[in-house]
Amino acid sequence: MDHYLIALMNRSDEKASKLRDKLNQQIGTLAFLVSLEKEAYPRHQLFRCSRIGEAKWTPADRKKIRRELARAVTRYILEDEEETLLREMFIREYRYTAADDLDKLLGYYRLPSEGDEPARKKALAIRQFREISDTIEACLHQNGMVNIEGIMAFRLGSYRKELKETVDYAVDEYLMDKQYQEFISLLKYFVYIQQAKIPSVHVLHRGGSEFELLDDKLEALEPVKAEGGITYETLEKELNFEDLIVSSLITMAPERIYIHTQSPDTQVIRTIRQIFEDRVILCDSIAK
Repeated sequence: MDHYLIALMNRSDEKASKLRDKLNQQIGTLAFLVSLEKEAYPRHQLFRCSRIGEAKWTPADRKKIRRELARAVTRYILEDEEETLLREMFIREYRYTAADDLDKLLGYYRLPSEGDEPARKKALAIRQFREISDTIEACLHQNGMVNIEGIMAFRLGSYRKELKETVDYAVDEYLMDKQYQEFISLLKYFVYIQQAKIPSVHVLHRGGSEFELLDDKLEALEPVKAEGGITYETLEKELNFEDLIVSSLITMAPERIYIHTQSPDTQVIRTIRQIFEDRVILCDSIAK
């Protein structure tokens, strides 16, 4: 066999161009062996990788060519088709169809098992790339041809399973964040309609989940539970806080909140700033 075929069904000219670029980049070092031509048909586009000249490919040549073509197609799937696959899963599995919802869901996309370790993330990406590439290379070896849509639909079960895990994770995170934001809005409204009870409160962040409340004279205040319908139990259930800090501030209703911290991105501090907005002033950490 002195040619290999890559078929792309029902895809835009832009995607076809991206595939062609990746194929050319990947087989660039084999230019003395192969040429790449595109054939356009009503329902698909075909990329033909053919031998140059009269000399036939050796088994070693074929193996190199299959490997590089498989790598190019793998790059195309991961870089240019993955988002489409994810969107299709969000629509099919969870019935999300609004463009705004889909865009937000894609923002939560990541493998649940990745964690935040760059080395682990890289290892998973390499493993995934190899599995897809090996499948495509085997298909080229057996059939001399790869239909990209067919490969994605029927031959990449492990990859699609991992994508499904990311979709499930993204939906869970999206719903949790949506509930969180709705509850924050409720607290903001509650704070907005309250009259200020005291001039100011200083929140000292000692690090981690250790906080201390001081009044305007820098004397210690005891944490208290919120009054009325908004209780610490509610906050704990909705927001999973480790202490009474937000509940206390809502009950005290200060005109100003001075937060002394070296970690302004801590979750509790971000929440305080969301709820109390322009009442909050960030300061450098101080010791008492």
